Amino acid sequence: MDMDKVNSGPKKSVLLAEQVELLQWRLELLAPRDRVLLEAYYRGNLSLRKLGWLCGLSECAVAHRIEKMSLRLLNKDYTTILHYKKGIDPQQRKVAYDHFLLGLGYQTIADRHKLSYHAVRKIIESLKQWLSATEAKETTYNQIKGEKNDNIHTRKDL
Repeated sequence: MDMDKVNSGPKKSVLLAEQVELLQWRLELLAPRDRVLLEAYYRGNLSLRKLGWLCGLSECAVAHRIEKMSLRLLNKDYTTILHYKKGIDPQQRKVAYDHFLLGLGYQTIADRHKLSYHAVRKIIESLKQWLSATEAKETTYNQIKGEKNDNIHTRKDL
């Protein structure tokens, strides 16, 4: 991937090498048309103007879509849901995909999945609560793990 292109991307957001790797891995999560757009920009070295012409969008609209998709892919909410998918039913995963990865609104998601607006809102709120609880558990686990490692190093130093 061309690092100069990443560093001079939409709104000049700077992505670290780790984030670029993460983006490459998570591209597979996107719908084909969105994946092609990001791959053409990051890997294909196509300009925003050329991408806009190919997609029938303005240069500004393409830049906006690339930035939004990149930020969503870097957000770990959806990948956390995928990681713990046994505790989440398929309908919740579909709603999570539409909301956290595609950035769709509640009504659009409701229409796509033949659910009520309130059902979608309830699913997303429960997922957000679950994500917060999961993140808190992971933070506590990492802190405990870090303390154990500190204790091991302290004992060796004695």
